[in-house]
Amino acid sequence: MGDLASVLALSRTLADCTNFEDLVASVATNTRALIGADGATVVMQRHGRCHYVGEDAVGALWKGRDFPVGACVSGWAMTHRQQVVIPDIRNDPRVPQQLYLATFVRSLAMTPIERGGESIGAIGVYWASTHHATQQELLALRAIAESAAPCLLSVRAAATSRMAWRASPTAWKRSNRRGRCASSGALASPAPATSPGSSPARRATGSAARTRRWSRPRACTGWTGRRCCRRSGKS
Repeated sequence: MGDLASVLALSRTLADCTNFEDLVASVATNTRALIGADGATVVMQRHGRCHYVGEDAVGALWKGRDFPVGACVSGWAMTHRQQVVIPDIRNDPRVPQQLYLATFVRSLAMTPIERGGESIGAIGVYWASTHHATQQELLALRAIAESAAPCLLSVRAAATSRMAWRASPTAWKRSNRRGRCASSGALASPAPATSPGSSPARRATGSAARTRRWSRPRACTGWTGRRCCRRSGKS
């Protein structure tokens, strides 16, 4: 059964994962070991579906498959943002019996993974016999989910970026360049402000004076103002 020291050690392990597949595999394997269950799964929610992305169990579960949020226990936990404890799957209407017939599962507990006020996934643990998850087990599952949430989001974002690069390197570079330009534009120095005592009339007068100084005759060096003195006949 997971204790605080074990959960903290798991948090450090997850923080070192840089690959999404390795991360979800680590979450599933360590959760199963810490809770002492017969199986564990990691579920991610996307576009209204629950994607089973990782598992570690005595028998095959649903890794690689996805189901509508409203058609599985993980979806119920994410939608209601509550932990679910089911001591016997045969007696709970939230369990899609047809999905469990070919598995070893007889009881389970499901914990939503939350970040920023919304559920992004869930962690499920399963037993081959009837079992009512204890309060200590539920607390450990909640701590594991909280530790996994930022890691899952960070690594998933990196994986999505790599997929976008492979699909279209040119579009990926263009998108990143736009983002950098927008950032640099926000940090650019503002245009210099005019002095408090300046006015359009004064600025126009100053401009005219500068123009006159530029056009004023001077010793011939080949050019006077914008006209060549040699061409104009001036000396």
